Amino acid sequence: MKFYWKIFVSFFILIASAFSICGTWMITASFQSSCKREIAMGMSKNEMYRTSLRNITDSMPAGYFQKHPDFMKEIGSSLTAGSVTETESFSIYGKEQKVIYSSGKLPIDQSLLKQADKKHKAYKIYEKSGHYYLRTVSYTVLAINVSGYYLETTTDITDIYHMRQEMTKMYHSIILIVLLGCMILSLVLSYFLTYRVRTLSASTRAFALGDLDRRAIVRGHDEIATLSEDFNQMADHLQQKIQELSEHAKNQENFTAAFAHELKTPLTSIIGYAELLRSMSLSPEESIESANYIYSQGKRLESLSYKLMDLFVLRQQTISFDPISVPSLGDTLQKLTYVNLQKKQQQFQVDLQPGTIYGDQELVLSLLVNLIDNARKASDTGQSVYVTGTATVNGYRICIRDEGKGMPPEEIPNITKPFYMIDKSRSRKEGGAGLGMTLCHEILRLHKATLEVQSTLGEGTSMIIEWQTPDEERNVDLS
Repeated sequence: MKFYWKIFVSFFILIASAFSICGTWMITASFQSSCKREIAMGMSKNEMYRTSLRNITDSMPAGYFQKHPDFMKEIGSSLTAGSVTETESFSIYGKEQKVIYSSGKLPIDQSLLKQADKKHKAYKIYEKSGHYYLRTVSYTVLAINVSGYYLETTTDITDIYHMRQEMTKMYHSIILIVLLGCMILSLVLSYFLTYRVRTLSASTRAFALGDLDRRAIVRGHDEIATLSEDFNQMADHLQQKIQELSEHAKNQENFTAAFAHELKTPLTSIIGYAELLRSMSLSPEESIESANYIYSQGKRLESLSYKLMDLFVLRQQTISFDPISVPSLGDTLQKLTYVNLQKKQQQFQVDLQPGTIYGDQELVLSLLVNLIDNARKASDTGQSVYVTGTATVNGYRICIRDEGKGMPPEEIPNITKPFYMIDKSRSRKEGGAGLGMTLCHEILRLHKATLEVQSTLGEGTSMIIEWQTPDEERNVDLS
């Protein structure tokens, strides 16, 4: 069953129950009020007969009872003359509960007499031939003969029962019309109340079927609006994650393709020169040249495999943040880069102010050596590479600057991608495989450091690294 049908049925049952209970209670309350009124009138009428009987007997002369033994019949006849209708009756019973006088219009029933005494009246409602009657009985002692008598009055109260039946019929007609109207109104209200739920459901199905840009419409500030906002937030996060996964899968494909391409060239050279050595008789000079090609390409494959292994290890690694003196790094860098810089007669100028950075010293050295080596490869013979460092409020800043070829601005975001090379011919000539900046990016990530690249074509490139001091080490003296 659909949700709006459940709301409709719930509304309808609630309204029908409320009207039924209220209507039944009102009719019952009205009927009981009428019954109480009729009982009070019956009691009053019976009291009137009893008072009249006392007054008449009290006014009779002494000895009248002995002279007229049927005086009670005469009094009863005079009391009912012209006042008792066909639907009413008046009866007088003796002390032994035998009938002395009765108007004779209705059957006599003596069962109620036992419930009446001097202080209490008794009444009873009974039905006969479709009519309802109120019987009222009282007991009195007459002074004329010091004897007790029961007085019974019977009144037709069929009208209040007919009135209840008419009210019930009218109520049924009214409630039928009201429930019909409420049924239509409840159906319309339940349909519109669940409209936004159906809209949200449609958005959810569309999103599940691949429409990742589909969002729910948020209206108002109720629970459905909150649910729609939650759905939109969930959809945004899912879409972002799906895009990240798609981008990751694309990067993996690009990585695989680039890796296969990087393997193809050296393997082709190795296989070609090996086949040449195997199948032909070469001069000693040609054999040495072929062996040199095989050796250089083998070293290139070795370097590629080492860098891939380093990249894999870095992505799975966690480090401890140990203090590292920056000036001591400068001395080590000069020793590690001296030979390669001298090959192109390049100058290496280091100016590192006193300070401390936190991390793994071997990884930090690997990062800086890679960046300096990139600066060396981008620079021509006789140019300089500068390394400067200054302490900051929150850590330390190191800048590696060269005077080389520079990079186009649109290429800068791509330099950390695996196997990405701006100038492939120069990179391969220098023995690069396009993984150096990828390794640097992973080292920076592990150290929670940031890299800013500033480059101008023909003027050079600056690599600016911002190291953050861990919160627990902020009180360390940078000097």
